[in-house]
Amino acid sequence: MAKLLVEILGVEDHLFRDFIQRLERLCLQPSIDIKLAIEIQASARKKIDALALRPDDTEPLELYHALCSRFMLDDAALARKLKIESSSSPDDIIKKIAKVATKLSKNEQTISLTTAGLRKTLKEVVPKKTLRLLGLRSIESVIKRYDPRLIYAIALHIEDASWKTQTHAKLRRAQTKDVQLQSVEILPLPQVWFTKIQKKIPKLGLKIVVPELGVVVVLPVVAQLHPGAVTTLLGTILQASQKLVADSIPYRQAGLAHGYQDTLVEIAHAMQPKIPSVYGLYPTWVIVHELSVRGVLEKHSIEKDLLLNELYWESIESKLTKLVSSFGFWQDAHFLGYWRPGEHPVSFHVLDIARAVLLKTPFGQQPTVHLTASLWNELQIRYLQQEPLTKTLVIQMRSMYGGML
Repeated sequence: MAKLLVEILGVEDHLFRDFIQRLERLCLQPSIDIKLAIEIQASARKKIDALALRPDDTEPLELYHALCSRFMLDDAALARKLKIESSSSPDDIIKKIAKVATKLSKNEQTISLTTAGLRKTLKEVVPKKTLRLLGLRSIESVIKRYDPRLIYAIALHIEDASWKTQTHAKLRRAQTKDVQLQSVEILPLPQVWFTKIQKKIPKLGLKIVVPELGVVVVLPVVAQLHPGAVTTLLGTILQASQKLVADSIPYRQAGLAHGYQDTLVEIAHAMQPKIPSVYGLYPTWVIVHELSVRGVLEKHSIEKDLLLNELYWESIESKLTKLVSSFGFWQDAHFLGYWRPGEHPVSFHVLDIARAVLLKTPFGQQPTVHLTASLWNELQIRYLQQEPLTKTLVIQMRSMYGGML
């Protein structure tokens, strides 16, 4: 059974077995790895059956094509739901993506600078190179006509180190009212601006994430509506939104005790403290986020200490299902994979299949990056749910905060 996990995770067999055996001894042999592998196989069989295939003799190639075909129907349904058509302009596409993504992320909050606070900052530290590049003049008129968060997001890539240093100094002195716990927002970047900044920063990908503002800026990179594009773009943005929330977790208590403005620069620099190792496991704040939502940390009182009881989490697949019910097929499939000896694993993760469809990836080269990350997270979470490791994790987190808790 462990062989399935080894192949999907892409790790060395003997190192993985030694690692798991050590965790098993610490947790009094709960057979977490075996149970997880059995669950993956059983759940994968149900998904295969739902595709009208026979679980006992389905070949990986057949499954891969069936998943791609199923996904293409769901992706087309999502595009229709959002009223995105082949004739839609890049601006129109990202406006609709940004609107629905913001709505789906409304319960997810992060510590960030308010728009009013940003306007004051930009007036005091004017991003001159950015304004010149965009063909804009007075900063006073710009922040009245345009969303200043877009100006700031671009400036982070255009301005020099001196501007950033001065800006961070202003952020550190921000007034209490200007730094709040706010819902994450997704903003569309106009095509006309994107065209201008591409010459200076050509490799931006799909988005610009600005943690200190709590925003994800969607870039108008979808020039043609290929199958898989809508789900890939929306799913990627929703993932970025979730990560913003998780990355703000270590600052929640500090902000309550000392004021959120003292944490803003650390957030801007992505200087989240790392949780020390728990017997070889390195839990991220994303994992802490999920452990909290699953109620694992509740009995240890650390939820209250770190304000984790106010966190909200919902899977990307669940959010997509709210828009199009047929995406329900992909729910609880993020860590499922199908593997046969000598074959590359087939992922059931909706974003892996979306990427495969979008890029027309042939069998044998199919993406598994989201599956691998999700399975590794799931494996860590299941071990960290065991009492000996949960206690150690809580001790590690408390030690990080010292007398603050």
